[in-house]
Amino acid sequence: MSYKFDDIVLSTNFLLNDGINLMYKKEDFTVDNDIIALINIKDTNEVDGQTIVIHNEYGIFFVDKTTKQLMNEFHKYNRVGFLVSKFLAGFFHLKYNIPMVMGYSAYMPMIGGSRSCADWIGVHWVKSCRQEDKVAIFKLEVGGVISLAFPIGDLSDRVHNVCFLTENHIVALEEFSKLANGRYVPSGHVGLLRPYRKCKCKVHGSVPSKWKDVNYKIDMLVQYLLDIITHGELGSEESITVFKQKISREKRLY
Repeated sequence: MSYKFDDIVLSTNFLLNDGINLMYKKEDFTVDNDIIALINIKDTNEVDGQTIVIHNEYGIFFVDKTTKQLMNEFHKYNRVGFLVSKFLAGFFHLKYNIPMVMGYSAYMPMIGGSRSCADWIGVHWVKSCRQEDKVAIFKLEVGGVISLAFPIGDLSDRVHNVCFLTENHIVALEEFSKLANGRYVPSGHVGLLRPYRKCKCKVHGSVPSKWKDVNYKIDMLVQYLLDIITHGELGSEESITVFKQKISREKRLY
């Protein structure tokens, strides 16, 4: 059952002051796609925690782990974590503010830098958004509004890039499902990911539309993983060739 969010603006300042009684401490929390937002509070002393979690089912609470630690735990939940995101971001030369995309689920950081503890928003929970100076304001599909600091960049461009990467993964899943005689459809909220599927910009024009295009990116993903595995090793090119031969052999019956 979904948590009932009031028509109030949830911000760091509000939650640590007037709205502090809306929160509670949650132990043994594990990440999932029902996370709407993660707010970094590791440098504050108002509550006994390092992150405020806004969650579709559990409401608003704080935990001991940092936002970085929580986001890095997503690989335990979906078995992929940032792997697809890093590959796609590298493929399309997006070096900063790398999101975490997994089909119809996408989490966007408010600041870049892999070592920082950023605030994160679940784009699949966002109905609309706007930027006011250095603040990002997100209206949620489930009601309520979240306001987060957005110190650098253009929010519209940032959301567009996230949805573009997500679209590439969605198309791959759709095409792969067709080969499996199935169909890939979202099971829950998709937020801004749906309207951006209709984007006609030049960047979105590079989204694959056929299996052969997806197949090429899968080959590039395999190459990306093998490059990581063999990085710094002597004879890495020869090792990659052997690995590819072994993988190809396992795909055949004989």
